[in-house]
Amino acid sequence: MQSPRASLESNGQPQGADADGQHSRRPTSLNWTLDGLLSIGTNFVPVTRVSASLSPENLLDIISHHEHKGLPLIVEGWHLKEGWDSELMSPDWLARKFKERQESQTNWQLPSITH
Repeated sequence: MQSPRASLESNGQPQGADADGQHSRRPTSLNWTLDGLLSIGTNFVPVTRVSASLSPENLLDIISHHEHKGLPLIVEGWHLKEGWDSELMSPDWLARKFKERQESQTNWQLPSITH
């Protein structure tokens, strides 16, 4: 088995071959692996993924731990839980929130300076 770096060119780009087995300089994800991407830079980090169906106590412990450590976390299926507001994070909701944010920034004024 090749090491994750074995499939990368010296410039960090992955090696690839076309259908005839000829070396290709076209962008490709051929031979890319998660371990390989993680080993060549700091732009990628593994992210923990948990199910929203965990017990509330367990889920809150996991969320608190990741929040305290500043680590990313993916909670899968939260939108499927009973009581989830289907309007939350919808395109309409985001558009309203963005508009409110723009309006509040537009209406903000510097205080006048008097001598």
